[in-house]
Amino acid sequence: MIGDVHANSIEGVWSLFKRSLMGSFHKVSAKHLDRYLSELEWRFNNRDNE
Repeated sequence: MIGDVHANSIEGVWSLFKRSLMGSFHKVSAKHLDRYLSELEWRFNNRDNE
């Protein structure tokens, strides 16, 4: 383990991504995959903000 980076972090991110695809987006287009990932990134980085 180096600092705060470990395999559990990326596993958690992929888990949240899969859950958001099934829960929020329902249907996924490869054309807009970058937008789905941007949304996930924003939500993940702001998860502790009120």
